[in-house]
Formats: sequence, structure tokens, C-alpha cells
Amino acid sequence: VALSAALSATSAVGSCEGTVALSKKEFTPLKVVGNEKIGKDVHKIKVAFPNPSDSLGMVCAGMLMVEGKKRDGSDFLARPYTPVTRDDTKGYMELVVKDYAEGNVSSHICATRPGEEIRVKGCFTKIKVEANKWGQVGMVAGGSGLTPCLQVVEELLSLENDATQITLIFCNKSEDDIFLKKELDA
Repeated sequence: VALSAALSATSAVGSCEGTVALSKKEFTPLKVVGNEKIGKDVHKIKVAFPNPSDSLGMVCAGMLMVEGKKRDGSDFLARPYTPVTRDDTKGYMELVVKDYAEGNVSSHICATRPGEEIRVKGCFTKIKVEANKWGQVGMVAGGSGLTPCLQVVEELLSLENDATQITLIFCNKSEDDIFLKKELDA
């Protein structure tokens, strides 16, 4: 529960008002409203939806595609990312992204500043998470692979009467590389 509160501290559990902010067919430009460095080469990027009542429109577990320039500026690529905000968050979403030295889209995202835009398409469902669908869920994550695991943990913790036992092993090269450590420890 502490993890849920820490990751979605400003999310509003809203009504069904509003629309889905993203399209599965076309990239939608979204304005970056925050870029916080939360770990070694790891950023939490907050982007605003076109309308304050818009939601992500994501079924957990899901992902979206972010388009970015290649490092050499020659072309655009799209890569999958997992938001760390829940679908009941209105008006914005957050991504946790590691800026890999050889990365293209990750570097593009991490370099954005408030006021600039990133282009996003989605959301795409990977597997639907439902209460008591599994007795136990075991997850192993390394580095930024933590984000899809957090999405599943968040969803399971939010489901009323869910009794799923969750085990998460999160590996990093060093203790300094652990991001969201306070939230994970809580």
C-alpha cells in the first residue's frame, strides 16, 4: 500500500468522465511537465494529457510506445515503455526511464525539458491482471525492468479482496543503482 501511495501520490480516483488521451493508431504529442532524476541515469518523466480529465486508457498489464530521435538525428524510432501511474490518474502520466549510453529513445526521453513534447501511442495490453487470477506471482527485474513489475504490483494491491502472494526480486549492479528504493523498502 505504501508503494501505491508513493507512486501515485497525486493521482485522483475519478469518475468515468473524461476521455482516453492516447490513440493506438497514431502518435499523440504530449507536453513534458516534469523531468526528475531519481537515480543513476534514471529519470521520472511527467507528461500532461491534452485535457485534465483525460486518462491513460490502459488495461493492466500494458505498455505504450514512445517515439524518439536516433542519437545521430537521422531518423525516428519507437520503443515500448510501461507507465508507473495507474489508469485512474487523471490529466497526466509518469514514465520511469533509464538513460542507456547506447540508447536512442531512452536518451531522447531523458533529455526532454518541461515545455517540450514527446510522442506517445497506445496503450497496448500484454496480459490482463484480475483479482485472484493467480495464487502467487513471482517477478524478477533488473534495472528499468522494474516498471512492468511495479505496474502489476500496483494493480494487485488495488484490487479489493485479492489474495495473490507477490514476490519481487529486483537486481542492480550496485546499491546506488536502485531507484525508487524508499518506496520499495516501504
